[in-house]
Amino acid sequence: GANLHIYYMPYKTLKLTDFYGGFRAFDVMEKFKPILNEVYEMELCSPEKEIAVYQDPATLYTKHRTTFHARLDDLKRWFELLEADSVPHETLVPEKLANYKLIVPNLLDEVLRLETLELYSRAVRGGARMILSANTGKFVPELGDEPFQLLKKFGIRPPESAYQRSGLRVTARAEAGNPLFAEGSEIRFQTGDSFHAQLNSRAVLREFWKYPYRWIPETDYFGFYPGVKPNGTVLARFADGGAALSLHRVGKGEVLVFWGTPDMSSGRLSGMMDRTAEWAGAANPWKKNPLRYFLEGRNRRLNRHYVMVYNEKPGTFTLPVPNLPNGKWFLDDPVSSMRLGRYDGKTLREKGLKLTWIPGYSPLKFIRMIPSGEIDTAWKDKYQPVSSPKRK
Repeated sequence: GANLHIYYMPYKTLKLTDFYGGFRAFDVMEKFKPILNEVYEMELCSPEKEIAVYQDPATLYTKHRTTFHARLDDLKRWFELLEADSVPHETLVPEKLANYKLIVPNLLDEVLRLETLELYSRAVRGGARMILSANTGKFVPELGDEPFQLLKKFGIRPPESAYQRSGLRVTARAEAGNPLFAEGSEIRFQTGDSFHAQLNSRAVLREFWKYPYRWIPETDYFGFYPGVKPNGTVLARFADGGAALSLHRVGKGEVLVFWGTPDMSSGRLSGMMDRTAEWAGAANPWKKNPLRYFLEGRNRRLNRHYVMVYNEKPGTFTLPVPNLPNGKWFLDDPVSSMRLGRYDGKTLREKGLKLTWIPGYSPLKFIRMIPSGEIDTAWKDKYQPVSSPKRK
C-alpha cells in the first residue's frame, strides 16, 4: 500500500470507513483489489531475449574482500543503461549461450572466475558480440597474477601505458564508422578526479539516488589508458591520439573495447545501449516505445490483453502494443474508470495507442482489451470508433 501512498493505521478505530480519503485513502486500495484479482492470471508477453548480461561476484570477493552482496548492485550500474534505453535483456543462462547475439559483462568486473572467462570466449567465438572495458576481466585468480586475461583470451593486445586516474574532463572524439556514436561527437570518460568532483557536486547531491556510483567506496575503478595503439579498428580517440574505443574480430564474433571507463552520469550515454543492440542485430520490439515502465500481458482464459504503463511526465505518448492479436477490441482503463472505445488489433500493433497523462491523475494506466463482440451495449459506439487498416 505504501507504493500507492496509502497508510492504514488500525489502532485509531475499528471502522474501515474512517480510513477512506485523506492520506490513508484505504478506499483507493480497495479499488485496486478487483484489478489485482483479474491480473492474477495474466502472463507477460515477453520477447525471447537475444541480449544477456552477467556479473561475476569474484571482484566483490577478491578486490573488496567482502561477502556483502548488497554491494554487487552498487558495482553493476552499467546495466542500468539497458534499462534506461528499454532494451530487452536477461541474466546470462549458459544453456542458452548460442541464442545470444550480444553479451554485456559487468564493466567493473575486474576479476573473473576461469569458468566465466571460458564462457565469454565460447559465446564470442561462436558469433556473439560483446562490449567491455580494457579492465573487464583483468585478472583471473586461477591463472595467477598476469593481468589482462580477458583481452588476451580474445587476442587483443593489452595496453602498455599505466592507468591514468587524474583529469576532470577527459574526452574522446568518435570517428567515422562508429556504430555507437556519431562522427565527431564527444565521449566523456570517468576518472578518479571526476568521481570525487561529482560526489561534491550540489547537482549530484540533489539527485543522489540517480547517481550511478553512489555506494561505491574509495576506488581505483575510474580512469583510462593513454596512447593505446590496439590491433583492431579505432572508433574513437583521446586527445593524445590513443584509442578510446576499438573494434576487434574474434572468431565468428566481434568485441568493442573501451580503453577506460565511459562516464554514464547525467544521461551522457543515453541511447548507447540501444545502438549497441542494433549493432549486434538483437531484436528490440520495444524500440518504438517512448516510455520505460511498460508491461504487456494476456489472460488466456478470459481472452483479454493488457498494457500496464507507469509515467510521471505529463503529455501524450503513442505506445505500440506489439503482441496484440488481430480483431476488434474494446479498451478501458479500470484505474481511472475511463472507456477508450473500440480499436483494431493490427492498427494498435503497427501505429500504437495514444495515451495522455494529466497532472494530478494517476501515473499508472492499466489498459484492458476485451474482444469487442463481448461488449453488447448501446453505449459501445460512443467512444473511439474502430480504425481499420486501409486496404492496398
